[in-house]
Amino acid sequence: MSIFERQTYLTPGVYREEVFLQPIPKLLTGVPVFLGFIKKRHFDLISDGFRLGKLSIPGLWLVRKKGEGDNDLAGTSDTSPWSFTLRSEFEEGFGALKPYGYLVHAVRGFFENGGSQCFVQVICVDDQSVAMAGALVEGLKTFNALNTIDLVCTPDIMWPYGPGNRQPDPAEVGRMQVEILKHCEELGDRFAILDSLPGVDEDGVLQQRLGLKGINGALYYPWIKVLNGPESASGFVPPCGHIAGIYARSDQRIGVHKAPANEVLEGVVDLEVSVDSNRQGRLNPAGINCLRAFPGRGIRVWGARTLSGDPVWIYVNVRRLFLTLGRWIECNMADVVFEPNDSSLWARIKLELTSYLNGLFEQGALKGNTPDAAFYVKCDDETNPNEVRDAGMVVTEIGLAPSVPGEFIIIRIIQSDSGISVTSSKKPVDVVPPVSKPPGQVSNETGVVRISHIEYSTPGSDVSGEHVLIQNQGTDTIDMSNWTLTDKASHVFRFPWFTLNHGALVRVWTKTGINTATDLYWGSGIAIWNNIGDTATLCDRVGNMVNSYKYLPHEKAT
Repeated sequence: MSIFERQTYLTPGVYREEVFLQPIPKLLTGVPVFLGFIKKRHFDLISDGFRLGKLSIPGLWLVRKKGEGDNDLAGTSDTSPWSFTLRSEFEEGFGALKPYGYLVHAVRGFFENGGSQCFVQVICVDDQSVAMAGALVEGLKTFNALNTIDLVCTPDIMWPYGPGNRQPDPAEVGRMQVEILKHCEELGDRFAILDSLPGVDEDGVLQQRLGLKGINGALYYPWIKVLNGPESASGFVPPCGHIAGIYARSDQRIGVHKAPANEVLEGVVDLEVSVDSNRQGRLNPAGINCLRAFPGRGIRVWGARTLSGDPVWIYVNVRRLFLTLGRWIECNMADVVFEPNDSSLWARIKLELTSYLNGLFEQGALKGNTPDAAFYVKCDDETNPNEVRDAGMVVTEIGLAPSVPGEFIIIRIIQSDSGISVTSSKKPVDVVPPVSKPPGQVSNETGVVRISHIEYSTPGSDVSGEHVLIQNQGTDTIDMSNWTLTDKASHVFRFPWFTLNHGALVRVWTKTGINTATDLYWGSGIAIWNNIGDTATLCDRVGNMVNSYKYLPHEKAT
């Protein structure tokens, strides 16, 4: 969900008025599920009260409460995770696993940072198996139906399970994180807190970020050092559990509409990588939430961005506000499909939703001087024409302004006997239409970005050396995500999630390659810049031309 900011702020969580939000009855937020893994040889370390239940994939078991008999494979048919409200309860059963994964450290960090309830699911993996992606997918399936949670944490995907490994496989971690984001998006009621890879610098985490995209997830960097941390990792652990605790603490204190940023991380003594303002300026616009140490102020979360490139859903708090709305609707309005679909039902739906949204408005979750500027509810014969009613559906439209008064994100609720569907429009309805800039005018947000050189290919030659050189000549870091570079023949290169520091250069190569902080690759099998007098045009994400460059047929780099 989006906060349509007119400026880019590098200091999070201090620009909006915070109003205390009372929790909605019977709807908890900040409740994570932790998915952990354990090798079979370590299973006997945990409490005798647990047994193994077989999963559909050979070599995988679900750690369950003790079933009938003494056979470790007896298990039970129940696959729901355990609920814990005290750290001591969790450690009584699973504390012995601390040397063999990150799960224990993550759950401890959750409670240390203000968490009050979490769920835990543990998958046992055959000693010879390293197919962790399959284990992860099976584990995620076991809590598909769990509607009490709204966060997903998987710290153990970072544990090096392969024989002799001391670091996780980045490619496998990437595949697993994509599956986690897919799980959260398909379920539509939960949000993933993802960890950066261990020991990576800023280029490494930017490379990891390129493979991740989703509106229901966020990435945090770097790893954190905790007391009594794992010796194999020099005391460093992934931060997801501590971050989940901060989500819970912020939710309890204010509400999901407050950004979980500018918050102190408790139980953390150091960071694996020191993040300064320059690194922050490069990573934050790319959707990487940094953890930073400030003298006298502690180690703090210094970002609240999702993994979405859509400006509607850039910010964690806005997205979670809408996820919470969807959960509230499912909990409180499931019975309307059993009533006649007429004006009386529409009036009831409008009354219930208006009452709920007015409460959010009064508590500061929505923006505007009046409720009309903050939200609207529409459920009538326009949203429910005859064909909709004949299909057994009730359709309601909601507009919410989580950031700017009158600037609505549209939510469409479809209720039928098969369930409730809550979808959102990607583009808000603006009360005041945006003013478009004349062609060639550089928007204030783009700074001074220029095409400084084109290394072209003559007709018929290969493309190995062909590239466009672009420089940020301004004084600010520029977010170039979803910008475009085109030629006269309408070949288009669209920038990935990418930022360019002030004074920095980036080459956009025609050939195929792996993107880095200084080199991007078009992936074209043919030459692009091989026409005499061709023109390269650079546009920002909304189509405003930033710069154009016409090159001569025999120009060479100097």
